[in-house]
Amino acid sequence: MTAPPTRPSSLRAEPASSHIFPSLRAEPPKAAQRGNLGQQAAVLGTMAEASPPVTSPVASVTPYLYHHTGTQALKHLYRVVAGLDSLVLGETEILGQVARAYDTALQAQATDRTLNVWFQRALALGKQVRSSAGGNGAGGNGGGAGGSSAGGNGSGPNAGPSATPTADINQFHTSVGRIAVDLAEQELGDLTGRQILILGAGEMCELTMKHLIKRAASLCMVSNRSLGKAQELAARYGFDACSLDDLQSCLNTADLVFSATSSQHCLVTRQQLEPIMQARRDRPIVFIDMAVPRDIDPQVAGLLGVRCFDIKQIREVSEKNRALREQAAAAIESLIDEKIAELISSLAAPQLREAAS
Repeated sequence: MTAPPTRPSSLRAEPASSHIFPSLRAEPPKAAQRGNLGQQAAVLGTMAEASPPVTSPVASVTPYLYHHTGTQALKHLYRVVAGLDSLVLGETEILGQVARAYDTALQAQATDRTLNVWFQRALALGKQVRSSAGGNGAGGNGGGAGGSSAGGNGSGPNAGPSATPTADINQFHTSVGRIAVDLAEQELGDLTGRQILILGAGEMCELTMKHLIKRAASLCMVSNRSLGKAQELAARYGFDACSLDDLQSCLNTADLVFSATSSQHCLVTRQQLEPIMQARRDRPIVFIDMAVPRDIDPQVAGLLGVRCFDIKQIREVSEKNRALREQAAAAIESLIDEKIAELISSLAAPQLREAAS
C-alpha cells in the first residue's frame, strides 16, 4: 500500500499551543489577499518564509530578517515597542511605527484574536513606560553639571530624577544639544522672552535651535563668521541673523549664549566681556560652550553675573544620563517579563478550563 503523500509543511497541523503562539509562517486570511493592504500583508507573510528562491526579490533582504516564535516572539515585540531594541535606547518613534503597522494589518483583516491581544497589550506597555516619568524637572538630567560662576565652581543645577521601575527612560537626555537647553532652563527658568544668541551655523547649533523651538523660545539671533550661512539657518526657523562683527552689541542684550563654532581661538574673552557686564549691572548672562576648542574664555566665569558651562560638563551629564537610561531599561525588562507571564496565563486559561470540564 502506498503511503499517503506528506502534506506540505505550511499545511501541517500546529501544536496545541498555537492558540497562544500563532505560527509566523501561517498563511494570512484570504481577506488579506484583497486590495493594496492585503497585498502588503501577503508580502510580509512571504518575507517570513524560510529560504526564498534565489530569484525572489526577498532574497536580497533575507540576511537581515529573523524569525521568532513563542515567548521569544512576544518578548521581541514588547522590547521593540518599549524602545529597548532601538539604536538609541528608549527612542519614541518606534511606538508610532508599530501602531501604524498594526492598524494596517487590521484594515487588511490580516490579524486574529490572539495577534490583536498581543499587539494591544504591547502598545499599552509602550505607552506606559513613556508616560510614567516621576517629574521631568528642569530637563530631567540625572546629575547636574557644575557650572562655573563668579568665585569659582558653582554647585550646579539640582540633580534630576533617578532611575526607578516607573521612570520614563526618555527623561534622561543624552544628546549635547538637548542637555545644553536643559541646563539653560535650570539656570534661567522659562526661556520664553529671553534674548538668545547662537554662535555658529553648523549641525550642533541647528539641533540646539530645534530644542529651543520646542521650548517656545522666539527671540534668537544667529551669528556666524559667514553672514550668509547665519541668515540661511536663521530663516529656516524664523530667527534673526548677524555677523560676528556685531558680537559686541549682541552680547549687550543677550541673556543666554550657545556657542559651537570651528574657531581655533576664543570668540568671547574676559577682557572683552568685563566692560559689557559692568554696563549690564544686575543682568546675568549664561554661556553654554559646546565647541572644541572652546569658544568662550574659561576666565569669564570669574566675572560677577556670569555663568558658564563647557562641553566637558555637558558630556559628564550625558554619561550619567546614559547610565540612568540603562538602569531604567533593566527595570523595563523586568516589567516586560511580568506582562508576558500575565498574557500567557490569560490566553491559556480558557483552554485549561475547557479541558477540565
